Amino acid sequence: MSKIKEIITLLRWYTTPVPINAVASAFILARDFDITKVLLACISVCFVLFFTNAVNFFYDMEEDKLHPMTSGENAYARGALSPIDMKFLAVLYFAGSLVTAFPIGIEWMFEVFLGDLFGFSYSVWPIRMKRKSYGWFISGNLAIPLAFLFAYATATSSFNFPLSIILVAIFIYLTMTLHLVKDIPDMKADKSVGDRTFPVAYEVKVTRNVIVFAALLALLSFTALTIIGITSVLGLPFFIAIIILVVKWMSVPLEKLKDRMFVYMNLMLKANGTTIPIIFLSSVIAKTLVGF
Repeated sequence: MSKIKEIITLLRWYTTPVPINAVASAFILARDFDITKVLLACISVCFVLFFTNAVNFFYDMEEDKLHPMTSGENAYARGALSPIDMKFLAVLYFAGSLVTAFPIGIEWMFEVFLGDLFGFSYSVWPIRMKRKSYGWFISGNLAIPLAFLFAYATATSSFNFPLSIILVAIFIYLTMTLHLVKDIPDMKADKSVGDRTFPVAYEVKVTRNVIVFAALLALLSFTALTIIGITSVLGLPFFIAIIILVVKWMSVPLEKLKDRMFVYMNLMLKANGTTIPIIFLSSVIAKTLVGF
């Protein structure tokens, strides 16, 4: 029972609306309202997320031990789950992603496999994209926009993307850049194991500037999406408010940014982990289904 509790805790921490909302919005924009298909697509993406984090937790055990909060999340670092448990869960999640993707079609199965591959390459040696300063931009940033594009292609049975859909993918990519903030509290631990994440390679000031720049570009792209009729004008003031908060949070003293609880509770959970994807999906639903 204790192991089951640990697994449930892990899933609770790492089930975010980001991939689910991106995939759901793709089907809505394609006007494919097959609920079974959409549900299976979202579940398969969740399995990819679970697989990615199971692998990440296993390969990040040593640095996670240096952070009380991270160690509390990482059941492997605390010894609550064994390496055998990890391998079993990773295989289970990988299989689950493909099984739930199978009824949707070969294109979606390929996307899910690609997502698993991105997640695997992010953490596992010798590839370990995480240890490269550009790793998040190539691995983490691309996964969700690609999931959106493949979901749209699956719903429309075509890989011809209108300019508006490409702009949505760019918007998602920009919002994923905000996740760079999570590597700031982990700088010391990452450096200790030879990982040159973006903050380690370029220091906090540059990382802050990149995040603020990406946030402002995301605001511009969301405004453009509103103008061309992809998102509802009702979502714009909410998005402006959250971007103002992101910029404000990025201007706090360095010690606060090194506090993992502050980073996760404010920027990760309140902003780009939860609020931004919910604002986006709600705006897509309002504009596509209601018309305003």
